[in-house]
Amino acid sequence: MMGEHSSSPIKPQASPKRQIRFHQMFSIVVLEENGPIRELLSEWLTGADHRVWDARQLSAAAAAEIDVVLIDLPKLRDGAQALVARARATYPRAALLGLSTQLSASLPAGSPTVRELGLHALLAKPCVPQELFAALDALPAPSRA
Repeated sequence: MMGEHSSSPIKPQASPKRQIRFHQMFSIVVLEENGPIRELLSEWLTGADHRVWDARQLSAAAAAEIDVVLIDLPKLRDGAQALVARARATYPRAALLGLSTQLSASLPAGSPTVRELGLHALLAKPCVPQELFAALDALPAPSRA
């Protein structure tokens, strides 16, 4: 009927459901000579609930349990393979993510440079937190013995 008001409350329109993506928690070492950059990366990572370890204070047994190593590669053509090999020997089960100022954009896992260096990804430095977290999200779950 005209003029009658409904006594039921107005229902707010349902907002689209946000997809909540849970990320994996990793044990991470940041191999970066630049102290402020190392601290910034560590802050981002701990803020996202990852555990960041100081490489200088890890025993060999603890190093063997690290999931991810962020490694600064200042020169991609000169010495990068030696730095990656050293990190691979020290952190045998870790995924290696490179950081380099020589890139204008980050490179995904399938790129020839990333494959040649034996990395999981190579991020342009500086990168934004979202880039770093996307690279971590692309990694397989850590295998815990």
